[in-house]
Amino acid sequence: MIIGLTAHFYFKGSGKKKTVTWIEDNPRMQQKEKDSDKVVREIPLTADEVKQEYRRLFTKHKNEGKSITLEDTDQVVHIIDLTDVRNIELTSKEENTDDVQTDLRAES
Repeated sequence: MIIGLTAHFYFKGSGKKKTVTWIEDNPRMQQKEKDSDKVVREIPLTADEVKQEYRRLFTKHKNEGKSITLEDTDQVVHIIDLTDVRNIELTSKEENTDDVQTDLRAES
């Protein structure tokens, strides 16, 4: 399963918006043995679960004053300083392999 994600980052002060679209191919969460790195099983994630994992990651990094790195569907890497971000809108949906598109633009 391919999950398409789109994040709209709204920056403080300037009010500019940056949109980044990327895909997660066959996303899975690993369940490990207690006190070990041995993987017991992998659990496939739905589009909603992937979105929630990114929401938690973005929130954690924003609260810690960190940056994130995302690679879009054109293999362009974006480093975004979340301390400069006022708001993030995040969407996800299951994609067909043929339907995946790039949507990356900076807007004011």
